[in-house]
Amino acid sequence: NNLSCMSLSESKLLTDGDPEKFLAPLGFEPEGSAASSPHFNENSTPPYQKWAENFQHLLDDSEGVKLLLQFCKQEQCQSSLEFFFACKGIKLASSERLLDVAKIIYKKFLKGNKLNIRAETKKAIVERLKTDQVDASIFDAAQAEVEAAMQGEVYPLFLKSDIYVQYVQAGGESPKTANSSGSN
Repeated sequence: NNLSCMSLSESKLLTDGDPEKFLAPLGFEPEGSAASSPHFNENSTPPYQKWAENFQHLLDDSEGVKLLLQFCKQEQCQSSLEFFFACKGIKLASSERLLDVAKIIYKKFLKGNKLNIRAETKKAIVERLKTDQVDASIFDAAQAEVEAAMQGEVYPLFLKSDIYVQYVQAGGESPKTANSSGSN
């Protein structure tokens, strides 16, 4: 079994749900927060306003991803976000680790039907895993389905959530009460 040959740190990649711990070993992390970017100045649009413009701006910003993950944990839908970034991370995995990482991602996210993806998509992934036809694109279709679902369902709810609204009201700083579920 190839999975038993993995180091402890590699086998823990998918166990703790912390996207930073999960994604860094795979080699992918969201780009730095626009607020700390050398391209951000006081005349620029604040990052949190860009997040409301489109879903991709949110996913490209590390602070936005942290808030989105906080929201997803609250709504018990973090598997979708974690899977999305695992799919980005596998594209940066070395060819020697590709099969092992693909099997871990499959086991963590697809085997237990934690994600809402089409049966045909899942079947195609299983066939590729069984026949060792694994490359960095193995999860592309599933990732696209999950991203579309998040964009259509999770993203609009996030923009209306206390977590986001309080963050905006605090001028882009996480308020101490961000975990509260108070009304708007």
